[in-house]
Amino acid sequence: MSVPTCYVCATPIGNLYDVSSRLLSTLDSVHTIFSEDTRVSRVLLNHYSISTPLISLQQFNEKSRVAMALDLLNQGHDIAVISDAGTPCISDPGALLVQELRENGHPISPIPGPSALTSLLSVAGVSLYAFYFGGFFPRLVSERTERLAQLRQMECPGVFFESPNRLISSIEHIATLYPEAHLVLGKEITKHFESFFIGTPASILTQLDTTLAKGEWCFLIQLPLPQKSDLEEVLAALHAEGLTKAQLKSVATKVLNYPRNDVYRAVESIM
Repeated sequence: MSVPTCYVCATPIGNLYDVSSRLLSTLDSVHTIFSEDTRVSRVLLNHYSISTPLISLQQFNEKSRVAMALDLLNQGHDIAVISDAGTPCISDPGALLVQELRENGHPISPIPGPSALTSLLSVAGVSLYAFYFGGFFPRLVSERTERLAQLRQMECPGVFFESPNRLISSIEHIATLYPEAHLVLGKEITKHFESFFIGTPASILTQLDTTLAKGEWCFLIQLPLPQKSDLEEVLAALHAEGLTKAQLKSVATKVLNYPRNDVYRAVESIM
């Protein structure tokens, strides 16, 4: 007899035919499906004539759904967790539920499948041995600046989701700080109006307008490597003129506009 299990299932990110036979079999056989938006999920289930009951699982009610899920598993039923699109628990609800169920001794099994993140990376044409995934790109300018500085220090590409309402302003911000950055943008991946934009921030901005920006976006950014040797030479020269550590940091970040993380690291290396 199989042990009651919670299946975390990846669903199509746009094209309803991006499914596996294992996914369909699982969704059809479990007792209950916990879904981010039952209206969205019902479209998929109806397309494949699956009548499994759906229960909403959203950020505001996830904690209260734990008891319901535990009760179903304790009764001997299998359950599934899905999001609106793609792989659950990645910038979507579900992680808390999974953690609580595991801590209560219930097995968790993934049903792998579509992901906007890996779909974009596969067509980016960028050699990837490591990358940083930052979820949704920060809303505030100060947070964007800090996140980009951190990414530059990591010296690896970063991948983010972005709202169509903020896409253009985000790219404009990147263009201001890092005009030589390499971007790969994916819009409506796997859907009818799927499109990709590749180039510098400025070149991509010439192709976009507020109408074209509508849709779901995922983008990769590859920043130029920090010129640490140049920075260290500048700091060493200033230090020779008598500037203190605090003054070096202030001048390099506020006047010379070097990324703060680069400055702090370089200051420590020369003093």
